[in-house]
Amino acid sequence: MSKGKLTNVDNLAKRVARNGGVLLVEMGDLRKLLSVGRLGPNVCKEISNRLRSVGLQHTPDPLPTYQHLWSIVFQAGTDFARRADAILRPSPEKKEIIKKLIS
Repeated sequence: MSKGKLTNVDNLAKRVARNGGVLLVEMGDLRKLLSVGRLGPNVCKEISNRLRSVGLQHTPDPLPTYQHLWSIVFQAGTDFARRADAILRPSPEKKEIIKKLIS
């Protein structure tokens, strides 16, 4: 992640917004936001819930349980969010979005 310390999910949301709505974040940094120990399925679920509470989404979903892996955190409802959803959860309804991405 870029410079600056993240101290809570509200600061993360502000950082994502300043970065054009998308930010690459190491899982260890997300873990520190909640001041928890080891990453595991329950901790990752809690992180996901906290991100959603401030209008953020992430990929991969579910979040990785290893602190040195990375996730993309992004603002919900944005063009990036729609494109990511089309790629990660394809369906016939999303084929036009996918066509535009590859043309």
